[in-house]
Amino acid sequence: MKTHTLVQRTHEWYAHRAQHFNASDAAAMLGVSPLKTRGELLLELHTGVAREFSDYVQEHVIDPGNAFEALALPFAEAIVGEPLYPVVGTLGKLSASFDGITMAEDTAYEHKRLNAALRECMSAVIDDNDPALLPLHHQVQMEQQCMVSGAGRVLFLATEFDADGKMLDHRACWYKPQPELAARITAGWAQFAEDLANYVLQPAVAPKPTAATIEALPALVVKTEGRIVSSNLGPFRDAAMLFLSRIKTDLQTDQDFVDADRTVKFCEDGEKRLELVKAQSLEEMADVGELHRTIDTIKETMRATRLKLSKLVDERKVSIRTEIVAEAHAALREHVAKLNGRLGHQWVAAQPQSLFGEAAKGKRTVETTREACNLALANAKIAANEQADRFDANAKALTIDGKDWMFLFADFQSPMVGGMEPATFKAVAESRINAHEARVKAEADRVEAARVAEAARVERQRVADAALKTEIAASTLALAPAQRVEYASVREAVAANAPKPATFHGGDEAGTLNAGQIAQRLGFALTVDFISGDLGTPPATTQRRATLWTEAQFAIICRRLIVHVQTVQAVAQRDAVAA
Repeated sequence: MKTHTLVQRTHEWYAHRAQHFNASDAAAMLGVSPLKTRGELLLELHTGVAREFSDYVQEHVIDPGNAFEALALPFAEAIVGEPLYPVVGTLGKLSASFDGITMAEDTAYEHKRLNAALRECMSAVIDDNDPALLPLHHQVQMEQQCMVSGAGRVLFLATEFDADGKMLDHRACWYKPQPELAARITAGWAQFAEDLANYVLQPAVAPKPTAATIEALPALVVKTEGRIVSSNLGPFRDAAMLFLSRIKTDLQTDQDFVDADRTVKFCEDGEKRLELVKAQSLEEMADVGELHRTIDTIKETMRATRLKLSKLVDERKVSIRTEIVAEAHAALREHVAKLNGRLGHQWVAAQPQSLFGEAAKGKRTVETTREACNLALANAKIAANEQADRFDANAKALTIDGKDWMFLFADFQSPMVGGMEPATFKAVAESRINAHEARVKAEADRVEAARVAEAARVERQRVADAALKTEIAASTLALAPAQRVEYASVREAVAANAPKPATFHGGDEAGTLNAGQIAQRLGFALTVDFISGDLGTPPATTQRRATLWTEAQFAIICRRLIVHVQTVQAVAQRDAVAA
């Protein structure tokens, strides 16, 4: 914190406040101050004209509050246990005027004049009080003080003294920083700075419009003695028609609406007075046709004007409210469009127009309606800014070591995913990335296992083929040299016409063929001993009493049968030649 040698409520202090965002104004900036609206604060900082208080408020509210603050300082120091020094501090654009702070700047002190609201939410025992029960505008002020100073706590003390400086009552509690409120204040001032830069001064409006004085019509006077003796009916008619023609129907401001309501009441009263004059004349004479026709004309014109104006007032109020709501919603859509333009995606969505309709509900004047919608607009912009920042941070977090993992987030545009808090999103992203990498590794392992299995099958086939060649070669060597050529040619002819052996896939194949099934396939009987011994193919498995061979072994059995038959044939031929 940077400290400034300024005395509160001096010219230099006010000049300093005009250049900073002050802790005492933070509640108004957030729209939670009971003393000042956000619009009033914008106007004040835009014009540089600070709010002025009446002599009564200065004398009976502000001056006693300042006096109580000075009287309460020793009491506050006794609670803190250290001296407290009034100081003005800043952190960038943020500023705070401390009623007191310790030399180490770890404990601050804020004083308020005790009132009914503080008495209701606090007891006289400091440790029994919950600072969360304090009115929000007090919490906001102390939170910014903590943000500026870095203090870990603030003594909130409210006192009341008598004229002799004797303490009559007090309330106190310890306030500690709230990170969520600090983030809200930071975002609020950022949006306020933008609104202040774009602020356009509006024409001054009276704080509370009063109805303009309506120039009274001349009294209608009629004297009758069996006939109309005299009357001012003509001048009255001219004055009434002129008055009705000058009624304003283009309603824009609160003043216009107040005047219109007053005019409606005036016309209604005029109709009643005309009816009374007409009734009185009937009691005095019988022939009053012209009088009554004139009165009826004026009365009907006045009635028509009253009804038209009354309807216009109601319609225009609705129209202006609708225009204000529509303007606020259009401003929000424009703001959101700029945010999405910065992001390069339509991730941030504008809140519905009903947001501003709810804000305007119950507001009776144009200015209060506009103020409510402007505050709702500011809060909506702040929320949109925060959402855009989260989308931006989370999108950037998906690029890790040059690799973009956005393809794992088809639902990123959802505020519940891409708009979640970065810390939470990081955990979700890590989970999805780890799951994806596990799937990729599992697929790679499966492919590699299939490749290894295929290589093993090919190798087993090669070994089996080599063994068969060896067996054939061995059986050929048993023949006489003269017979080898004949045997070799017979073997080759048989091998060329023999069916292809079944393909064996994998070495973990379970035995499924017994000797009977093998014999059925071949078309002649084979014994277990013959297959195992003479053909050199022992069973793969034995289940109970069943001896089983695999499909791969069946191919070997077939090849060895061919060799066996060829060998038997060759031996028979040899014996025949020898005989």
